[in-house]
Amino acid sequence: MSELKELKTAEYQDLVNQGGVTVIDFWAPWCGYCVRMMPIIEEIAGELEGKANFVKVNADEEPELARNLQVEVLPTFVILKDGEVVDRKIGFLPKGDLQAVIDTILLFLSKCVFGFSFIPALFHPQKQNGTYKERV
Repeated sequence: MSELKELKTAEYQDLVNQGGVTVIDFWAPWCGYCVRMMPIIEEIAGELEGKANFVKVNADEEPELARNLQVEVLPTFVILKDGEVVDRKIGFLPKGDLQAVIDTILLFLSKCVFGFSFIPALFHPQKQNGTYKERV
């Protein structure tokens, strides 16, 4: 297991500038599912150390960052690739389900050609009226 670094709004741009794949766990201490997910996400972070960055954000303490990434429900796991949202998962997920999503994204990114990755369109949010909406 690997304890996740607590990300603050002021540090977000530095995280984006690092590039690569990042999983952000939006949580709150009063959220039962968030508390239950913490050891799961920490275990996945330990297993994928060096392949993806994992951080957590207390949505109560960092509401601006939660708003900017359109987090409305906790827990929410936002997956970024070079600062762009490529997927998000909401609610309690079994370890295998969450790890499969992250592994799939890492697999697609490892198969990139000439700097372009072939992530299926369903991973890309669609921008409408200046905000991102998930494709259905």
